[in-house]
This record gives sequence, C-alpha cells and structure tokens, in this order.
Amino acid sequence: MGGIPCGLVVPALNGAQERARQMQACNNARQILLALAAYAQDHGGDYPTGATANEAFRELFRGGYVKDERIFSSPASPFIPDNDFGKGPQFDEAVSAGENHWAMTKGVTSKDSGDTPLIFENPAEPTWPPQWDADVAGQAKPGRAWKGGKIIVGRNDGSVALEKLTVAKGMGTLMPGKEGKNLFELAGKHEILGVAE
Repeated sequence: MGGIPCGLVVPALNGAQERARQMQACNNARQILLALAAYAQDHGGDYPTGATANEAFRELFRGGYVKDERIFSSPASPFIPDNDFGKGPQFDEAVSAGENHWAMTKGVTSKDSGDTPLIFENPAEPTWPPQWDADVAGQAKPGRAWKGGKIIVGRNDGSVALEKLTVAKGMGTLMPGKEGKNLFELAGKHEILGVAE
C-alpha cells in the first residue's frame, strides 16, 4: 500500500522530462559559450558577428571551434539542425536558416561585464529587451518559453541559467534583479542577432 497514486505519476514524469530537456538545452548553450570564448581569445576579445546569429555561429565552424551543428538546437524548438554543414573551409551549410535555436547579443566583447547576456533562446521578436511567449510554452514555436515562464540565458562569463520571466502567460521579458532591472536592461541598449527562420 506504499505506492504513488496514479494521478501523481504522470505529473512527476512530465516534470522530470521537462527538467531533462532543460538540462540538454543548458548543456548546448554551455558548448556554444565555450566555442565563443575560444573564438574571442583568438580575435582580440571580439565574438563573431553577422546579419543573424546563424551567420555569426557559422564562423565558429570556419575557425574550427565547432564540429557538431546539433549544439545549436534545443528540445521543443522549431529550429532543428541537420548536422550537414557543408565542406570547408566555407562550411556554407552550417547553421542554415531553420537550424539554430539561439539568438545572440550583437557587439558584446569578452571584456564586457560577465553578467551581460551573450546567447539566449530565440525571442518572439529580435528587439531589445527581448520578450518570449509563455502561452506557447513547451511547443515547437518561435519565441516559446519553458513551462512556468522561463528561458535559458548564457552570460558573458560562461555561466548558463534558467531565468524567470515577468509573466507565466502571454509575452514577457526577464524578471528584474539588481537595481530593479533585468539582465538585458543592466547590459544597456544593444541589438540582437536573431535566428534565421
């Protein structure tokens, strides 16, 4: 008679699956940050850039910093890499449109504050500060948040965290922290290298 009631098993399993998916996404973000840090070390502190985050990340293939396109994915994302990045040295097929989940802050260098958001889950629109849609949580749709209104942010210091949004439903940005401002507001005005759809 010591079993778990059936009604509680499904939510517990769903919660464990959600955490496993979030962990995979965080691991992917860490791998991208490591590649970006190596690139910056070889380029005077500058990160790669382009018209989109896809173009910036393609430079990581061209420089030999990345050899697996799948790190640019995330569970429950509409953007799925096929791991076909073409032939070197150009690797023109790397992170093509529809193959990258992660947006990037334009113009940040490795010398900027460690708290500066460097990469983050694709927002609903590439505007500053970015916003995500909690109404499509867990769905394979652009700009989606995780259940409970959360998104993953990789900072300039190489750390990755699941950050809470201001809303659990609808459109929202990150919760404020220090000085009543969120990470994006604390970083000052920037532009976003959005994902190529």
